Amino acid sequence: MPLSGGHSLPEDLYSADAVREIDRYVIDQQGVDGFDLMQAAAAGAFRRLVRNWPEPGRVLVLCGAGNNGGDGYLVAANAVRHGLDVDCIAVAPTGKLSGDARKAWQKSVADGVKVRELADLGSGDAQRSIASVGLIVDAMLGTGVTGAPREPFAAMIDACNEAPAPVMAIDLPSGLNATTGAVVGQAIRANATVTFIGLKAGLFTGQGAECGGDILFESLDTDDWASESGQQPFARRVDWRSIRSVIPRRSRTAHKGRFGHVLVVAGDRGFGGAGLLAAEAAARAGAGLVTLATRPEYVSPALARCPSVMVQG
Repeated sequence: MPLSGGHSLPEDLYSADAVREIDRYVIDQQGVDGFDLMQAAAAGAFRRLVRNWPEPGRVLVLCGAGNNGGDGYLVAANAVRHGLDVDCIAVAPTGKLSGDARKAWQKSVADGVKVRELADLGSGDAQRSIASVGLIVDAMLGTGVTGAPREPFAAMIDACNEAPAPVMAIDLPSGLNATTGAVVGQAIRANATVTFIGLKAGLFTGQGAECGGDILFESLDTDDWASESGQQPFARRVDWRSIRSVIPRRSRTAHKGRFGHVLVVAGDRGFGGAGLLAAEAAARAGAGLVTLATRPEYVSPALARCPSVMVQG
C-alpha cells in the first residue's frame, strides 16, 4: 500500500552527532525528561504504524540495547495496549539495558509485552518468527553504529531482509550510517523509517534511499530547539515544493522560441540511445527547441520516437 511521508519533510539534514547534541540540549537545557521524550517517539512511531498498516497481523518488534531498543519496547507496549498481536525479541540481552532503555523494557513488561530473549531461543526459532509475521519493527541498532553489525545483529538483519513481511525501522535502519548513508556489512532494507527530532543525512545519501524506504518524520515538538541548540544542518534537501516558487510561470501563449535552444551532440555507433535520451530530457526539462546531432543511421529512429526534437545526421 502507498505510504505517506516525503511531502511533509523538513529541508534541513543533520549529522548523527548533531542530532545527538540537539537531543541532549532538549533534555539538559530545556528540562524535558528523557524517558518522556522516548515515550513520545514511540507513540509517534506507533501512530505511523497503524496509519500505514491498519491490519498488520502479528507484529514482531526486534530490540537492541540502546535508546533505539527502548523505543522498540515502548512501540511494543503501545501495540499491546491497542489489542495487536505482538511478539517482542530482545536481540541484545535485557540484562545489559540501562537508563531510559531499561525503563522502557520494564514498562513494556508491565504493560503485558512478552519479551523473549534471543539468547534463550532455540536454533532457528527467531528466523522462523521473522518469516511468519505480518510486520517487522526494527529497533535494533541506532545512530551510534558506524561499522559492520556484529552477531547476532548481522544474522537478524539478513533474516529480516529475506522475510516476506514489510519492515518499519525506528529512527534509522539498523546497519546504516546515519551521517553518510554508508553500509558496511549488512543493513536493514526497510519499507518505511520513522525518524525523530532531526532528519539524518544518511537517510538521503549513499545507501539511504535503498535502506530507508519511505521517510516519516516526527519532530517531537523540538523544532524550535533545534536551532537554539547551535547545531547546523549537515546539508539541505531540495524538492519540487522548495524550488517551484523560484521558477517563473510561463504564459499560456508563450512561443517555444523564448525558452532557449539546446544542441545535443551524442550517439556514436552502438550508442544511439544516449543522444536521444539526452535530447528528450532537455525537452522535458523545459528547453523550447532541441536539436540532436547524431550518426545518420539514428535519424529515423530518433524522429519516430521523439518528433519534437530536430535531428541532424
